Amino acid sequence: DDYLGPVSRQNVKTDPAPAEVSKAFHTYLARALTLANERVTQAPQDPSAHYELGTALGLQASWSATVEGRVMGAFGSARRAYNEHERVLALAPGKKEAGLIVGTYRYLVGSLSMPVRWMAYVAGFGGDKERGLRMIEDATTVPSTRTDARFALVLLYNRERQWDLAMKHLRALQASHPRNRLIWLEAGSTLLRAGRFAEADAMLTEGIN
Repeated sequence: DDYLGPVSRQNVKTDPAPAEVSKAFHTYLARALTLANERVTQAPQDPSAHYELGTALGLQASWSATVEGRVMGAFGSARRAYNEHERVLALAPGKKEAGLIVGTYRYLVGSLSMPVRWMAYVAGFGGDKERGLRMIEDATTVPSTRTDARFALVLLYNRERQWDLAMKHLRALQASHPRNRLIWLEAGSTLLRAGRFAEADAMLTEGIN
């Protein structure tokens, strides 16, 4: 439910991640970024090289903003991830998996107030909520990004109060991850938000059993 409020532009106070987990994450991420940057340098027209770099940068931005609560600290990595995956789509329009990051940021920018949105445009981000949602939908057609894209759409369609579309992706996630009770919990929560109380009760009861 914390993710269903307004888009935050402020840092958030969070408890630090376990030291060993944080160290491992940053060690492997640094290695991934080194390899991806080397590949882009060697093959600047290779969409796969730009995709891998953008994916690593997107993961770096997500860690900074969510685990560390450094929303503003994630800005640089997020912008680079967006630019790399925009480059992927320019080089290979059929590479729909790149639409997950680009579409997510387009949706988020499109959700901001106009003055802040213009600042995002100047910084290099594009906006447009509807286009962003379409791009994330396209990413569900690619096996490597299908699950992440579905989870993103559950969140965004809940924000948009498009309950049926959120439930479509929740049911798909239940089919592919039937033992993940958090998916059943989110399905019940979505039905509650939609005012479909009897269905929510049945969903949560089934998830417990």
